[in-house]
Order: sequence, then structure tokens, then C-alpha cells
Amino acid sequence: MKHRATAGSLRFMTTRTNSLRAIAWLTLAIVFSPQAKAQTCDVPAQYPTVQAAVADPACSTVVVAAGNYAECITIDRTLTLQGAGPACTILAGPLSVEGADTELTLLSFGIDSTAPPSGCSTAPLAVTDGATVYPADMVATNVGGIQPGSCSVYADGFEALQ
Repeated sequence: MKHRATAGSLRFMTTRTNSLRAIAWLTLAIVFSPQAKAQTCDVPAQYPTVQAAVADPACSTVVVAAGNYAECITIDRTLTLQGAGPACTILAGPLSVEGADTELTLLSFGIDSTAPPSGCSTAPLAVTDGATVYPADMVATNVGGIQPGSCSVYADGFEALQ
């Protein structure tokens, strides 16, 4: 028995096709929305340097494997930087966090700018322009290099200077 198309069945098929298209577009919008792009990025597995991962706006969390990373790092957007422990993951250069809307969650890192890479500041951590840092399980070496107007390091974290 052959199926015969009628005006009612064509209308149903057109409505169904349009509904499926709408669902497809909505799915694409959700998948490619800014919130959906947030991802965890690994150094050095996916990115050769910490700064390269920090610079990628798709990375909301940067996980840094154990090692010594001799680089100048500037962060000007909100993200989480996760190390493998302060004795295992060492940022051997300064970390600069800047911008009023910038919030950095800094977990399990050692920062040592005793011998920073060429062209870098000697301050291990500079927090400027209203940025906020939330440290946990972190050790900073060469803290005497932190400049007034930047921040001070205390046993329980960081406090901006006035």
C-alpha cells in the first residue's frame, strides 16, 4: 500500500522539519557559547609554556605538571592556575596579575624569581590595577623583591597595599 501525501501530512512534515532545525540551531548555540568553551588546559601536554595556556581564552583552568618553568607570566583575565604542589611545580620567574576584573585562583605552586629569565621583573608576584589573587598551598621565594604598591605576602595569603 502506497502512502499518499495530503495537505495535512505535508504541513506536519514541514512543521516537524522546522522543529528539528530549531533544535539543531539551539544545540549549536549551547555547544559554542562562551560558557561551553571553558576548558581545562594542560602544560606541557597541550601547551609548551604556562603563558601560552594563559593566553588562550578557551582555558578557564590551566593545570601545570611538575617541573621548573622559567618564564615571565602575565595574567589579565579570570582563571585558575593549578600546580602539582609548591615543591613540585615552580614558576621560576615573576607572575604578574593585572586588571580590575581579574581573579586568579593560584593552587599548589612555588614561585621563585631569585634568578628570573632575562627581561623579567625580580618581584615574584605583582598584583596590580585591582586584580585579586586567591592563593592556596603556595610558597613564594625571594619575597623581598615584592614592590610596595603591588602586594605583600602574609602567612595566610596576600593583602594589597594602599
